[in-house]
Amino acid sequence: MSRETGRARWMGPVAAVAFGLLSGFFVIWKVLFSDYAPGDFWQTIVYVSSAYFVLGAGLGMLLPARGWKWSLWLVIPSAAVSLGLVAASSEGAELLLRAIMYLGVALGTSVLGALAGSFAGGVSARAFR
Repeated sequence: MSRETGRARWMGPVAAVAFGLLSGFFVIWKVLFSDYAPGDFWQTIVYVSSAYFVLGAGLGMLLPARGWKWSLWLVIPSAAVSLGLVAASSEGAELLLRAIMYLGVALGTSVLGALAGSFAGGVSARAFR
């Protein structure tokens, strides 16, 4: 049984979409369009991973019953912003592939963060079966 109140049912997804839009712009966009050297690849992976893990864990702790589903609320708006910016740029297929790769990293780490936050928020592993 869910412990969410009526307000939390709609405020949680609204907050997650807002965080997803902001993180899509300030995290993914920064990594895609900044002048990182090829040797900075792992630094950018750690940057994206840590940002989305923290966002997922925070949302998972606030409303733990939704578990991993928070990652979808975070990554879908980020994907829309990032892919929209890639489509508007004059870069090429390489930038699109990098955007897809970073979005995959964001999805994976936000799932882990949301699950960790849900467990920390008191939801047992049986709730995710």
